[in-house]
Amino acid sequence: MTVQQLVHTVNETCEVLRVSRTTLRALEETGELVPIRISQRAVRYRREDIERYLKSLATKRKSRCKK
Repeated sequence: MTVQQLVHTVNETCEVLRVSRTTLRALEETGELVPIRISQRAVRYRREDIERYLKSLATKRKSRCKK
C-alpha cells in the first residue's frame, strides 16, 4: 500500500480499519462504506471513503465522551 494509492483492496481496507472481513461487509450493508465493484468478485474501496468513515468514528467518540 502506497501513500498515493487511491483505492484499496478488501484486505488493505481491513488492515487500515483494523476490522475483520465480516465487519467490513457489515459496514457495506449499513451504507457506512460503499464498495466499488470492479467485477462480480473484485471489490475496491476509495481512500477518501475510508478516511471519511474514520472521521465519522472520531466524531461519534467525541460526542459520547461529552455526555
